Amino acid sequence: MSRTQEVTAKLEQVQRKLELLQEQEKVAKQMDRIDAQLAALDGKVVAIATHRGPGRPKGVKVAKTGTGKRGRPKGSKNKTTAEPEATVKTKQTNRERNEKPLSNVCLEILKDKSGLKLADIVQAVHDSGYKSTTKGEFSTIVYQTLYKLMKSSEVVRDEEAMSYSLVA
Repeated sequence: MSRTQEVTAKLEQVQRKLELLQEQEKVAKQMDRIDAQLAALDGKVVAIATHRGPGRPKGVKVAKTGTGKRGRPKGSKNKTTAEPEATVKTKQTNRERNEKPLSNVCLEILKDKSGLKLADIVQAVHDSGYKSTTKGEFSTIVYQTLYKLMKSSEVVRDEEAMSYSLVA
């Protein structure tokens, strides 16, 4: 057998092993989904770890089961016999609400002008009359809103110019 044939045979073997490993991973995900559905039917909450912890072998999943509630179970004994206090209403804030959500304001600004940088968008949002009570940087909130709009494929960012525009 020549060297080329050996390499070809080894390559085919590695490719087959890769295919089997991918299939095994696919089946494992299906099993996890089925286990979660079965646990849901039994009324249990199942959380499956997405990554290995130190010292845990590869491929071993950790499942946590339980009711998902903390504290004393309903109907348990040794409760206090005191009368329940009257329900205390929470104080509502009289904070001014904006007419439109920040995402809509950002979209309207980008409809008028395309290719704006973050600082320009923040200034335009302030100029539009949008009020914010944030104690931190308002530009961070605008960036997070733009990021969500990018995830929903409504806005795109030009990496070189660091500018934002609507998806055409």
